[in-house]
Amino acid sequence: MSGLAADLVLAERFRLRRLLGRGGSAEVWLASDTALAVDVALKIITVADPAAASRLADTLCGELEPLQRLVHPGIVRIHGVHADGARCCISMEAVIGAESAALRGAAWQRIVAALIEVVEALQYAHAQGVVHGDLKVANLLGDADGRWRLCDFRMAAFSSGGAVSLSNVSPQQLAGASPTVSDDVYALGALLYDLLSGAPPLHPDITPERIRNEIPARPGVDGAGQPLPLALVQLVAALLEKSPARRPVGMAAVRAVLEELLQD
Repeated sequence: MSGLAADLVLAERFRLRRLLGRGGSAEVWLASDTALAVDVALKIITVADPAAASRLADTLCGELEPLQRLVHPGIVRIHGVHADGARCCISMEAVIGAESAALRGAAWQRIVAALIEVVEALQYAHAQGVVHGDLKVANLLGDADGRWRLCDFRMAAFSSGGAVSLSNVSPQQLAGASPTVSDDVYALGALLYDLLSGAPPLHPDITPERIRNEIPARPGVDGAGQPLPLALVQLVAALLEKSPARRPVGMAAVRAVLEELLQD
């Protein structure tokens, strides 16, 4: 049991309101921040003791510094890190809206429109020297205005140098290498494949060996039964190339193809 409940106050400023999600070693709560007088999303990590929480908070402060400098409408803002007893809390902008999983199996036009917003945010982050490193459906949030937002950029404190979920990891990341722009390009392909076909590439039996050597079957129709444009199918295949040298070099090229698809 985490011991977390509505109305509990953490770090003398965050009053928990309701649980938003739970995964791995963390829970995310909607909370009222009495210092900023706003609602926030509070990611709460419970560790062994207060000393461990303090060490984790110090580590995260350093890792989050470049992320806190990202100011873009497609990226969830991070406010700060706080320790409370044996808990470490990351305070973030609260984004309450559409569920990203609802995009799975939607008409390809809707998916492409959403992905253009994601690509814009990634293009901005890459220009600031920041790689997402864990791009997947669960890390997209729909806000009240209907815009899709990126969250949960990969942090070393949580990854322990290992690879991320096999549903979106490139062949190069299987060895535990730090993510690069090219890995974000690959993960975008896995995300697009997932949304168009309803499941990640090579699902359900995804293994490192298959990721290294097997080319996923090309999707043919979207969830509405529409045939996918050849240019979109080719883009997915290019994003998922095993070799970084064969993938699009960055998000600008990807964005141009997606925008042209919608115009056509």
